Amino acid sequence: MTQTVQAKPDDTRPAEGIGAHNSNSSEGPDTDHQLLLGNALQKMQVMTRLFRLVFRQVTAESAGRDGEMGKIGRIGNGHYQVLMVLNENGALRSGVLAERCHMSEPYVSKTLKGIEASGLVERRTDPENRRVVWVSLTPKGRDFCQATKAAFERAFSEVLGPLNNRQLEELITTFSHLEQLVDSAERGAVQAR
Repeated sequence: MTQTVQAKPDDTRPAEGIGAHNSNSSEGPDTDHQLLLGNALQKMQVMTRLFRLVFRQVTAESAGRDGEMGKIGRIGNGHYQVLMVLNENGALRSGVLAERCHMSEPYVSKTLKGIEASGLVERRTDPENRRVVWVSLTPKGRDFCQATKAAFERAFSEVLGPLNNRQLEELITTFSHLEQLVDSAERGAVQAR
C-alpha cells in the first residue's frame, strides 16, 4: 500500500516520515522520489474523474439542447476527441488523424462512420492518390465544436470555480509542468521515428 504524503507544493522539506532515514537503511533520496512519484500518480487519477464529471455535464447539456445540436444523438468521448483534433488542425489525412488522436486507424475509421452519419465530418478521397482519405469538419461540425468547446469551458469553470486564486495559480503551475513533460515526450517520440 502506498503511503500518501501531504505536503505544501512549495515546501522543499521532506514530509514527515519521508526522507528521515537512518544511516543503516538503504533508503534515500531515490526512495523519497519514488514515494512522491507514487503519490503523484495516485492523485492524477482525479483527472479521470474530473473529465468524466465534465463530460457527463456536457453530454447532458448537448442532449437537452433544442435545435440542431440536440438532434445529433449520442456522441462518445472518442468522437469528441476526433472532432476537436479536426477543429484544431483543419482537414487531415485519416492516418494522421488517428496518430494525433492516439488511436488505431481502424478505430478512427469506425468512429468517423458514426459522426459522418450525423453530418459533422466528411471524408474525401485524394484525387491524386486514391489510397489517401482526407477528413474535415462540415460547417455543422464546426458549429458543434464551437458549442461543445463553450460547454466544456462552462463545465470546467463550474467545477474549478470554488478554488481560490492561490489554488488556481498552483493548478496552472502544475499543468505547465505537465505540459512541458508531454511536449518533451512527444518531441522524443517524433525524433525516434
